[in-house]
Amino acid sequence: MAQEFRSFIAKYPENPRVRDARKHLHEMGLDLADICFGLATPSEFRTEPLMGLGLRTRFLHDGRASTIEDAVRLHAGEATGSRDRFGSLSGEERRALLKFLASL
Repeated sequence: MAQEFRSFIAKYPENPRVRDARKHLHEMGLDLADICFGLATPSEFRTEPLMGLGLRTRFLHDGRASTIEDAVRLHAGEATGSRDRFGSLSGEERRALLKFLASL
């Protein structure tokens, strides 16, 4: 079934369903690469909704990050710019952002 799905994607990349499914995938860099399903390559992941983020105790697809801050710092690929901007925040700004994220 997975092979048939991949064949369909290769044959019809402009199909609205294929485009809609792919727009939720984000390239996260080789350090986070893992097994892939459906439309994803090994370094692509579907970003999870942030609702309930403050209730989680492990982060990223494999739980390797124990804090929200660790998860942000482990991002690469498309998220490199966001990760770097997070790293350039002042301590006060970073704490405020993390407090907000933990409140979701």
